[in-house]
Amino acid sequence: MKPLYLLLFICLASNMTAYSQVFVANYDESKVPGYTLPRVLAFTDGSAITQRGEWEKRRDEILDIFSKEVYGVSPNWDGEMTATEVSSAEVGK
Repeated sequence: MKPLYLLLFICLASNMTAYSQVFVANYDESKVPGYTLPRVLAFTDGSAITQRGEWEKRRDEILDIFSKEVYGVSPNWDGEMTATEVSSAEVGK
């Protein structure tokens, strides 16, 4: 029963912190910091793409950056998973 209370406490605590952060919209463009978009047609080392075959390599670079920065990297896990049947009763009958 204690793990249930712990799980309930964690859920409530995470909801309280989510509601305590107030979003304030910025409608003044002068407050936006300067930002330069990265060059899509250049490799990460700065060399320019001049041929179609080079674009395929750059595309792979972009996908790799996206997968690391947006999706993140999953940690390795060497454990094993187990499953137990809690109930064999059919739902709704």
